[in-house]
Amino acid sequence: MLYLTVVPFLDDLDASVRDTALSAALAFGEHPGLAGHRDGLAERARQLLRTSDTRWRRRQAIDALTAWNHDTTGLTRPGDDNRSPYASDLAEADWYPGPPF
Repeated sequence: MLYLTVVPFLDDLDASVRDTALSAALAFGEHPGLAGHRDGLAERARQLLRTSDTRWRRRQAIDALTAWNHDTTGLTRPGDDNRSPYASDLAEADWYPGPPF
């Protein structure tokens, strides 16, 4: 199982490795067979929300906590909104005309 391959990296000393492992684990945690791991992943997601400024990692953590019925009160910031974490900020610029179709 891929989830078991990622788990050892959740406690890596390098924050980048830890965050990347958590990103993968949160995605895998959506599988019903891994529902028993969600509470542990939720605590790690909360920690990420306390420390990370990376918009897409924050969005993924918020999405996972919300989907798993965990409270996100006090963990969100004004920049955490409903936009896709993959959306370009160019789309918000006044000069951006949008797609050519």
